Amino acid sequence: MLDGGAPDTTLRKLLRGIGRAVVQITLSAANGRRVAGEGLRRNAGAREQLVGVVTRRLAHR
Repeated sequence: MLDGGAPDTTLRKLLRGIGRAVVQITLSAANGRRVAGEGLRRNAGAREQLVGVVTRRLAHR
């Protein structure tokens, strides 16, 4: 563990958040492959939105 403990927990939270986002993107991509045409496009939009949300959250830390 790092000195003080605070940076360690922040890093863990950050990694957990990134892990969740990756899982969401992966599920999103898997669903997109099952659905043709319009569904794929809608899915790509959702993925971009999610990445934007994650990026903004990380920027606020």
